[in-house]
Amino acid sequence: MICINFFEKVRNKGFWLLDKTKGCPIKKHYDEIQLLAKNTDKIRDFQSKKLHQLIHHAINTTEFYKKFKNVNFYDFPIIQKSTLKKYHDSFVSKIYEEKNLISVTTSGSYGTPMEFYQTKNKKQRQVAEIIYFNSWAGFEVGMKHAFIGVRGKNKLTSKIQNKIYLAPHTLNESILQKYRNILKRNNIKCIIGYPSTMKSIAEYCLKHKDSPNDFNIKSIITTSEPLMDRELIETVFGCKIYNRYSTYELGVIAKECGNQSDYFHLNKMSYIIEVLKLDKDEPCIPGEKGRVVVTDLYSHAMPLIRYDTGDIVKLPKTEEKCSCDIGLKTIKNVEGRVIDIIRNTNGDKVTPFLINSITRDINTIQQFQFIQKGTTKYVINLIIQDSFDYEDKERFMNRLRNLLGKDADIEVNYVSEIPLLPSGKRKYIINELIHWC
Repeated sequence: MICINFFEKVRNKGFWLLDKTKGCPIKKHYDEIQLLAKNTDKIRDFQSKKLHQLIHHAINTTEFYKKFKNVNFYDFPIIQKSTLKKYHDSFVSKIYEEKNLISVTTSGSYGTPMEFYQTKNKKQRQVAEIIYFNSWAGFEVGMKHAFIGVRGKNKLTSKIQNKIYLAPHTLNESILQKYRNILKRNNIKCIIGYPSTMKSIAEYCLKHKDSPNDFNIKSIITTSEPLMDRELIETVFGCKIYNRYSTYELGVIAKECGNQSDYFHLNKMSYIIEVLKLDKDEPCIPGEKGRVVVTDLYSHAMPLIRYDTGDIVKLPKTEEKCSCDIGLKTIKNVEGRVIDIIRNTNGDKVTPFLINSITRDINTIQQFQFIQKGTTKYVINLIIQDSFDYEDKERFMNRLRNLLGKDADIEVNYVSEIPLLPSGKRKYIINELIHWC
């Protein structure tokens, strides 16, 4: 556990007091998660009860699932993202008013962003999951930390949590210098967020001959992207990385073990997690790579039963065991979203987050593929709806030029399909200048 000072303790108390005024919803979820994680023999019965409630709710309150009455769980269809997009409204439970639900929009790593709905109870479960699994890295609510990601709307909560945002924007020299100063001068104890941005900051600090003694960072939690440069980041900041496998629409699916970095313990306290073969809807065998299919036991606003995340993981071989004493089952090699960072015409890095945000509110773009061909040459493949018009195109192109540079040579192709990779995924961001990056 990382030592926290008086003011951090005050913030910690403030967070839990605020939760207490609302009836302790987050604390109740946290205690339940912690109890189940310590008593894994109780998880099966817990999952069975929650699954029964979810299926009954889905069949009786949604258009999509009402036809699956009396169907065995493993006979439910695998729900692809394309199915969710096509029949989006039929997945939403009728018993909730939209104004009382929380809208969650994915980052769009697999194409255009998607909107999901959550109840307040689901959101509270997510928060409790994050707090619990962050504690594995020694992190507590209220600890001074830098967060690389989307800025939250609730400024009071962010202040109580002692969070400094580092926006994952174009990473030029001035921004990297600003982030370097923040990490060195603000007594930051933990960095949480996108590893691609952490890598760029670490490279910049290394270039300026910084050492771990120049920082007070005790722990790093990476999320949302594949972790590609662990050794570099750990060397520069002098602390261990704890990788978290999570998604916007679900929550924390698995967390890397503190003892062995290639093992991830599954969050079976909130989800039923299957790993199915890449080419068929059958369970993988030990040692095999497969697709992550998740049933969210708390997804009552928009039930997600056997939802294909699009991510690929590897199951441990039968003889492979994590050396820790945590009883939760494990997966290995979370590949997640394999995305290349590209550069603008000035040579500055542009993160996947910004590329994905270009189409966020242009609903007439169904899918896109971004390819960097040269230092100023880019190719964009678009799958569009019939209603895509001149105004949509201008908005899209202006955003691209603002992101890439006014002198960017951008070729736009309108296509009917974006080809699949051998893994079954579509790659939406491709950098053909890997040597230049």
